[in-house]
Amino acid sequence: MTVNRPQGKSIRRSPRKRFSTRRQKAILQQKKEARDAIRRGNSLRVRLVLVWLILFGGIASLMGRVLYLQVFDHERLTTIVKNQQEVTLRPYIPRRTIIDRNGNALAIDKIVYSLYVHPNGFQLPTRVDEDEDIPAYVAEDEYRYVAYRLAQVLPDLNAGELEREFRSQESGILLTHHLEEDIAKTIRALRLDGVELVNRFARFYPQKEIAAEVLGFVDFDHV
Repeated sequence: MTVNRPQGKSIRRSPRKRFSTRRQKAILQQKKEARDAIRRGNSLRVRLVLVWLILFGGIASLMGRVLYLQVFDHERLTTIVKNQQEVTLRPYIPRRTIIDRNGNALAIDKIVYSLYVHPNGFQLPTRVDEDEDIPAYVAEDEYRYVAYRLAQVLPDLNAGELEREFRSQESGILLTHHLEEDIAKTIRALRLDGVELVNRFARFYPQKEIAAEVLGFVDFDHV
């Protein structure tokens, strides 16, 4: 007699259960994404708060510094500003002329001029007069032009050496301390940019060493 044994039955899930499982996974995924979004939002807010705190701290420190300078350190800063903007001039009173019994001047004060040159202010003239007889190579360069014009008035100075000196320093070049008034007028008439004439009184001794033991001697600084 043959006995039929029941075979194992395969377990099958119903479509309803499979849908419920997928839905639960989707809900979990949504919750995870929501938590990540909240975490990112919190991180962004923390960064913004830090930025605002840094900006506020910088502004507060600047305001505190300004308050300190304007209120507590006002007197010291005012003194510094006055010292920088105000110049105390000591006018020089010319000394009297000293003469001998025959009326000959032994010591006199006379106006002389110091010639300063500032190469950073050189400019070529917009037009060169034809009667000035200036070579073309001179009129093309401001350093060469100023050196050439000054050498014409001051024969003791060489144009080439002046040009090299002008190119080596930007400003404050002292060329001479003792310019007579007529030469100073000639230089002023040239109307050269970057050339400055400063007048001052100088002590002269027309009779040279005569009565030097009695008169004494005054140097450039009137000492």
